[in-house]
Amino acid sequence: MGWVRDVLTGVEPIDLGRHTRDAFHWLSNQEYQGPETVQRLNAGFAELISDPDRDVRGAAVLWFAGHVVPGVGPMLVAAFSSHKELYEGVKQDWMDDRGPLDQIMALAIAKNALDVPGGLEIAREEALKPYRGGWMVAILVHADPLWVRAHLAEIATHSPAAIEVLFFHLGLLDTDLEAVTAQLATEASESGGALLKALHSRGADLEQAVLRLLEQVGEERVTLWLNAVVEDDGERAHYLGML
Repeated sequence: MGWVRDVLTGVEPIDLGRHTRDAFHWLSNQEYQGPETVQRLNAGFAELISDPDRDVRGAAVLWFAGHVVPGVGPMLVAAFSSHKELYEGVKQDWMDDRGPLDQIMALAIAKNALDVPGGLEIAREEALKPYRGGWMVAILVHADPLWVRAHLAEIATHSPAAIEVLFFHLGLLDTDLEAVTAQLATEASESGGALLKALHSRGADLEQAVLRLLEQVGEERVTLWLNAVVEDDGERAHYLGML
């Protein structure tokens, strides 16, 4: 067995010390030892991407989701496309906030394999899954901006929290955010509360945002959105009085 797998499974003893949580994080810290160690880690994790052990496989997927590794793209796409049962809905325990393995694998592919046949399609599918668009949109808005603009409403409807990510990254590309706001207000009205939050968090004056949206979608929808965004009764009454 390889060094990386031996460390992950406890075959090779390691000293975690006081500040290292587990074997995966110990291995991750080894990349600071230099380029030769990084190559060893890349090769070792590549061997484990379809490992039958869920924890071992999960560590490999996490590694490539966090690193850009030249040449690894075809292997990632082939593994995911051929053995989806190893990833879809499968939990990993190394990093609880990262979701199931298919979500993490899609991120790894987006970072390493968008130029590989099938890679872009996997990333696009992930961006449209409910409540999972944020990480993927942050990548696709730069790598595939025309597709993102064409699917703004779907992304916002399935992942309302991704609207703020969209605004930030589209702003970096000097996109007309007024046009984006109008498109989302009319085509993704179910996510209007998230749209107002995104506008407000970007420093837009909430009163101006309310008035602008009022012209576009009408009083009833804006009222619903305000109720979802503004918690303070007095503040809500102020904005509702503008309608």
